[in-house]
Amino acid sequence: WLYRRSMEQRTIKEDAQRTERSLEQAEAAAAESKKALEEAEMEIAHAIRQADAEDEGSYERRLRIDERRRNLLRERKEAELRMEAGRTEQSAARLYELLQTLDEAALTTALRQAEEAWKAADLERTGLLDRRGRLAQELERLQREAETEDRLLHLSELESSLEQLAERYAILAICDRLLKETKAVFEEERQPEVLRLASRYFSQMSAGAYTRITAPADSSAIYAETEDRRVTDSAFLSRGTQEQLYLAMRFALAEAASREVPLPLLLDDLFVHFDERRLRQTVPVLGEISQTRQVILFTCHRHVATAIQEGWPSARVISWAVQGALDRPQVPGYGPSGTASPG
Repeated sequence: WLYRRSMEQRTIKEDAQRTERSLEQAEAAAAESKKALEEAEMEIAHAIRQADAEDEGSYERRLRIDERRRNLLRERKEAELRMEAGRTEQSAARLYELLQTLDEAALTTALRQAEEAWKAADLERTGLLDRRGRLAQELERLQREAETEDRLLHLSELESSLEQLAERYAILAICDRLLKETKAVFEEERQPEVLRLASRYFSQMSAGAYTRITAPADSSAIYAETEDRRVTDSAFLSRGTQEQLYLAMRFALAEAASREVPLPLLLDDLFVHFDERRLRQTVPVLGEISQTRQVILFTCHRHVATAIQEGWPSARVISWAVQGALDRPQVPGYGPSGTASPG
């Protein structure tokens, strides 16, 4: 029991201590509030003295008057802004002049007259807008009609132009067909002498693999044609076959260039890219050309001289030694270079 009583007393003592601390804090706060109240009263008294007011009531009236004055100044500023909005300096100056020279009754009369003028102007504006709308509709209708007429006229012009173009197309199509047929007949039947002669040489050189050389007028390419009428661009031929084709063209051009007075034909190592088969097929062509003109062939290859002597019996082989090759062994009848000519 004593222990419980002691614990209760301790609790009571702690509560009393807390209460004393709270009381001390409240007294301190009260002192501070009293001090703040005294300072506020001093400030109020100072403000009253500065405003030359007799007491707080008169000071409050002065405050209300000052608040009213600020409100009136703000309203005045807003009114001035509304009056000056959208006006030039001259019109604003004219408005202030009217406000200064006219009294309220005169201003009321001027306002009523201005409102009546504004209503009349508004009615006139409404009428003009209606008229403008009707005119715009009429203009749109006229534009549609004009556009329709223009389109019809343009359509008629296009139809006329189409007829002319159709007629011209028909003429050009017929001309194109005729030109193609004429070109085919020309290339087939009336090929130039040079191409015919070159075709014959080329046919001999290729052992009949190719029978004709064509050079269309509308192209810079040269074509080789086989017996079964297959045409191949010379650019897609093998190197040896190309050399044969170009050599046939050169022989034909030389024949055409000096038909009346046959000039000698000087050839220098024509068969660099020829294999043995192409070489033996080409030599008889040289023999045929030598029937009408002298042919002189220079070569440094012994197998070329041998092939010419075998395929061209009437050819005479001349060999000689050149400087720098005197120490080389010489084969009888052949040398590092030679010429072949008809006997």
